[in-house]
Amino acid sequence: MEPRIKVLNISQNDWANFSYSNALALRSIGIEARAIKKTKHRFNYEEQADVVGDIEMLRMIKNSEIIQFVHGDKELFITLLPFLEGKKVSVIYTGTAYRNKPEEHNAIFNKHVDVSFTDQCEFMELGAKNIHYIATAIDIDKFQTKIKMPEPILKVRHYPSDSVVKGTEEIVTMMETIEKAGDVKWFDFYWCKGLVNHAQQIERMSDCDIYIELFKPELNGKPYGVHGVTAFEAAALGCIVVTQNIYPEVYKNAYGTHELQLANTEDEFHKVMHNLVNWTSCADAYEMKEKSRKWIIEKHSLEATGKYILDIWKRYL
Repeated sequence: MEPRIKVLNISQNDWANFSYSNALALRSIGIEARAIKKTKHRFNYEEQADVVGDIEMLRMIKNSEIIQFVHGDKELFITLLPFLEGKKVSVIYTGTAYRNKPEEHNAIFNKHVDVSFTDQCEFMELGAKNIHYIATAIDIDKFQTKIKMPEPILKVRHYPSDSVVKGTEEIVTMMETIEKAGDVKWFDFYWCKGLVNHAQQIERMSDCDIYIELFKPELNGKPYGVHGVTAFEAAALGCIVVTQNIYPEVYKNAYGTHELQLANTEDEFHKVMHNLVNWTSCADAYEMKEKSRKWIIEKHSLEATGKYILDIWKRYL
């Protein structure tokens, strides 16, 4: 795959700006890449994939060599399938639709795609063709922040985009138990489930030391419990991030080590939070915050992600 190759990312809705960030990552290493979609995002991102009509979408497909169907929308793929002849094609599975009906998606996509991607560790063994794990790309320039030395009272925050999916009820209950324990130092825990736009979300996450992203081992009776885009954004802002990954080997095999604080069970959550608020000095917390941001820059920046995607695509061209 040479930089002259044109890549087109297509989606109905671009959840968490994933498709747009993916295209930016490819562009950062010289690939001509675009992200288009049918519906504007409800979070009102300042920059997002272009919303286009059917005619424009078909024109752009004709002028591209690689087509990536981001978020695995079955209906959109079936509609556009007659126009994909001679193209290299991938599908990127990112959420609930594939989690609930993997066999149905595989039956539709596996016959036609060259490679599959997912940012969900639990999807790796569900039968998608030539599947590879890929974490979200972070435009580090959008997350410029001066990491401050924490105060003795650590700021712990939780701002869920979806309180059910993020396990807010479980998180709040566990944090209340920790707050009532007599053997922990005082810390400041605040949470709010009010939906705000992306810029406001980034602003409020930047003003904390510890960000709790997720505690949801199961969702709708299916294994879940894997960190999402918010965990990477919080880390890019220099937060210590407490989250889950019930399939840690998937990330390790793809990227190696990370700086997330994983808590996959209630017992682990209590231990992780107890250690952070009770035994972490201000200097240690500051160092952890710096390591979080450094990890994102080295492994999940636009350029790092673009190179990662390119290395995988080269195997199928």
